[in-house]
Amino acid sequence: MPFKPSQFESSTLRLRADLVFRPRRADGKLAYLIEHSDLERFFSIGRREHDLACCLNGKRTGRQAYDAYLQNADRQSPEGVAKNQVLTWQQAERFFQFLFTENLFESINNQPIRGRRIADEKAFIQWNPIGVRILLFNADWIAEKWSSTFLFVFHSISMLIGGIFILWATLTASANLERMIHDSQVVTRPENWIWMSLFWIVLKAIHESGHALSCKQLGGKVGSAGVHFLLLFPLPFVDVTSSYRFSSKSQRILVASAGMYLELIVAAACVMIWSLDLNSTANWLTIQVIVMASLSTLIFNLNPLMRFDGYYILTDLIQKPNLATNGRQYQRNWLKEKIFGIQNREHLRSYDSVTKIYGWLATAWRLLIAISLLIAAANLFHGAGIILAGLAVIAWYVVPLARFIRNIFSADTQDRPSYRRIAISTTLLVLILWGMSWTPWPFAARAPGIIDFANQQSIRITSDGFLARIYVSDGDAVEKGTPLISLVNKDLQLQLHSLKIDKEIAKLDLRHFQMENRRAERQSELKKLESLNEQIAIISRQLDELTIVAPMAGKVLTADLDGYLGAFIHQGTEVLKIVSESDLQATACVNETDLPSYQSALEQRVFIEAAGGKRFVAILQKVAPTATRQIIHPSLSARNGGPLNVRSTQTNGRISPPETVPIQSELVIPRFLVRTGLVETGSTPVSLRSGTACEIVLCNPSADCLSVLRDRFSRWVHHHWVQNSID
Repeated sequence: MPFKPSQFESSTLRLRADLVFRPRRADGKLAYLIEHSDLERFFSIGRREHDLACCLNGKRTGRQAYDAYLQNADRQSPEGVAKNQVLTWQQAERFFQFLFTENLFESINNQPIRGRRIADEKAFIQWNPIGVRILLFNADWIAEKWSSTFLFVFHSISMLIGGIFILWATLTASANLERMIHDSQVVTRPENWIWMSLFWIVLKAIHESGHALSCKQLGGKVGSAGVHFLLLFPLPFVDVTSSYRFSSKSQRILVASAGMYLELIVAAACVMIWSLDLNSTANWLTIQVIVMASLSTLIFNLNPLMRFDGYYILTDLIQKPNLATNGRQYQRNWLKEKIFGIQNREHLRSYDSVTKIYGWLATAWRLLIAISLLIAAANLFHGAGIILAGLAVIAWYVVPLARFIRNIFSADTQDRPSYRRIAISTTLLVLILWGMSWTPWPFAARAPGIIDFANQQSIRITSDGFLARIYVSDGDAVEKGTPLISLVNKDLQLQLHSLKIDKEIAKLDLRHFQMENRRAERQSELKKLESLNEQIAIISRQLDELTIVAPMAGKVLTADLDGYLGAFIHQGTEVLKIVSESDLQATACVNETDLPSYQSALEQRVFIEAAGGKRFVAILQKVAPTATRQIIHPSLSARNGGPLNVRSTQTNGRISPPETVPIQSELVIPRFLVRTGLVETGSTPVSLRSGTACEIVLCNPSADCLSVLRDRFSRWVHHHWVQNSID
């Protein structure tokens, strides 16, 4: 039966007989823990609420119980107490509403209450639009049987040794980070899904066993165990809420962290095996366990923004047992005051800053996870997923919002919302969304790249020699055929002179054999003469090539060759380049998030920002359809101070010594290559050189803020949730 807060004033109220109240310190003040023994549920209330609850004897109405509470407060302080030290009647009504909602009343007006929540809590299967929660068995007898056997696991000395072991594993993994990153890429491959699922089930069984065993060893009672299927993904759970009755904060934290501790021990053991590099199979198996037992555990279980292990550890550390509840209550009061114009009886300033910040952060995180799950469901299950996502939206947001609005408009006269404030808030929200849909996206997409030339000729030495003369300087304009440098090779000159002498001798011998009619010798001498002519031609050509000329008209780009004047230069050495200034271009690496923006800007003008703050204009000419891990220039690598993270391409993930195999690198995250066309002549910096680092900056004026944010979030969810599952 629904109740309004005002109805408690004339209703006779009786608390459940199976409630147990235990004193406890919270927020540095005296508080009380209410234990609902039937459902193993726990609630924390303040000293004032406890004193009011003691006045509910089943014979008093809510107002009479409140008056008795005030009389008791006056007797405890003969001179009277400050108004802010006792509950107001409005606060008392809210406390009665809390007791009713949580099914802590046994009867109202002497009529027994059959709580809907009790039936729901004891249901064997609990349905949810996105997940199904199945209770399998009561785990208390299992924990009772094995708690003594594994008593040593949570002994202080054992945990100290375990902590040192985990620290060693962390340092070992950090020292071999590149190899670990390389090996961990196999975890999400589709062919490993079966193994990953098996490892996940075993790890989570160990995790929940840690909670159960530690709770039982400390004297608690273990409740039911089961599985929560979230998008068909199994998440085992075990009920250890009885740990709330532990008076020691360290004991409660131990129970909350026991599962993560055991998983990290397993991960540390796998790091030890992996570091031995026994064989590929052992490395493959251990790396999967390491990833799932460490990163996934820390990211999800240690996250305090959801009611996982990290949340309960945090609330015990800062002594705020109702942090999530108070955070949601603050947000409801904020909405009532700011959006609906209801002046809250309990002012917003009564909440501390920790509660306010946590409330907004937790709401933002839950919203992000909910939207991600909805999009993932819609993509994974196609048509059925869309229906499933729609039902989840209704269950998670539409129904609670409708109930919230209904309660606001059905409230007492003094709590009626301000229609003027609602109209203003709604209009402001619509204007913000409308403005975002018309406001261009102010943040330009940027992609790191390199300046180069589309048409360039590398000038290389074709014959060994000493650099004898330099005809050009850096930046000189040359025509085709213009001499650039010349070399001297006395060995070639001596070889040519020797071959010419041998040729003359061969001619004399040939004439002599012809006069004596010695045909065999004459034939052999002809072949020798032919060979000498070929060698002379080759040596002559090499000598001619010692003077290098420009193969095309353009501009000379070269390092300081004056320092090499007179030095010996080997064949194949690049000495300079001839480029055409009109063919200047830029090539950049674009991440997946910004790719659609660059694709839509094809054949449009973009900005190129080069080192030194120089900026000029170019035409975006090409966007590669597929991603690559190839590094287009060494200066872009993070190893050389560039912006792109790279990794070793060694097959075993380890870097070989420099004297054996040179280190080859590739991008950690694949990127798409984009290339500009000809740079507009009037905007080209005079000192621009090939190999200069730059950024291709894209600012698409047709993209509005609302669509960009929507598209980016959708792509992020598709990449991190859907695509990883499909791939």
